[in-house]
Amino acid sequence: MTLRRFTIERRDSPVDPTLVLSGELELDLVCAALCVLSDEIAAVDGDVGFDLSGLEFIGFAGVELLVTLSRRMAVQQRQLTVTATNAMIDRILGITGVMLATTRTGALFVPTPASPRPARH
Repeated sequence: MTLRRFTIERRDSPVDPTLVLSGELELDLVCAALCVLSDEIAAVDGDVGFDLSGLEFIGFAGVELLVTLSRRMAVQQRQLTVTATNAMIDRILGITGVMLATTRTGALFVPTPASPRPARH
């Protein structure tokens, strides 16, 4: 499925299916991407891998979309695993406070815990 400059491709594998995201995931595409990705995830039993190595740009709304999908899957006792990234994705996740926690199957999006603020005197 292509949404202007953003493409979603499903690769089925015997272990876990993978959704390959490529192009630019910008604010104006997030709603449409949420619908398409939700449908793709619903069509699969179990965990779903996300290959993010083909993303050329992802804004904060795109990161929030991935975290939202991960949380929805967690409610269903499923995981959104990240099978591949690139340097830009790693940098943006660090800046936005989202980290990749290593799991046995890849990496799961989890929000970074907020740092406690020092008490003011």
